[in-house]
Amino acid sequence: MVNAIASTALAACDALDGVADGLVSNMAACRQRAPALLDALRCKSGETGHPDNCLTDVQIEKTIAVYHDGYTIPYSFANGIRAYAGYNSLEGITMQLGSQAAYIEPPQSGPNAHHASRADQFVKYFVARDPAFSLLSFDIQNPGAYQDRIVSLSGTIGATSPDYSAFKARGGKILWVQGLDDPSVSPYANAALYESVVAKYGKGATDDFVRFYLVPGLAHGNGKFVPAWENLAILDAWVEKGEPPPAAPIAFDNNTATKNRSRPLCVYPMWPKFDGTGDVNLAASFSCSE
Repeated sequence: MVNAIASTALAACDALDGVADGLVSNMAACRQRAPALLDALRCKSGETGHPDNCLTDVQIEKTIAVYHDGYTIPYSFANGIRAYAGYNSLEGITMQLGSQAAYIEPPQSGPNAHHASRADQFVKYFVARDPAFSLLSFDIQNPGAYQDRIVSLSGTIGATSPDYSAFKARGGKILWVQGLDDPSVSPYANAALYESVVAKYGKGATDDFVRFYLVPGLAHGNGKFVPAWENLAILDAWVEKGEPPPAAPIAFDNNTATKNRSRPLCVYPMWPKFDGTGDVNLAASFSCSE
């Protein structure tokens, strides 16, 4: 069913950027279609449990909606963070929710949800500091006695501070890349962090040391589009010579089947839109659009 969700979403959203190329670039327009997609996938005959060809109301409410839309919490992590941003789980990426419905204790990343074992270990040894603690007994909305601990951890190991003052003062520069198909790190979490940096320094001052790119098709180091680009040369010229990055650097796909097709890397919040003419495998046929 996970693969069916991905293929249905891809079919609905692929061409929203002007060309059906297996990459969803116009993510905002695609997310607007999520309610209709869920309605199409919803079980219509009162099915319960885990049917193979549709999603029950419980599955949509407890898993899909949370994974896609995220949620807020009634307290704050470090830097005022009160929300989990969600993923593009209804925009054509393959969700890593596991191969079976039954939860295994202790969890395993194959049969259970992706990263379930890491979450289990984190809660046991970082939060509860009890190897016998069960992940199923932990409620992020109401963590009780563990709230102070997770808030403290969010300040120790979190990466949500918008304060780059020391880095900026030393002449540091950042080429910041995030995949829109990443099932492990939410692109919206990174976008929110970037926006908090802009809120702190202003857009002009942020542009002096940061470029942020959301890359269609890029997952967590792999994906439908794996960009190879002159990032080191661009970064070196920016730091050593004061030459800012190109407006839209060209990236070449490293996947074997689509080797060397190219796309412009568009600075957030822009995305690559097909111009309507030209070779769909060439970056020159695309423009960065909002």
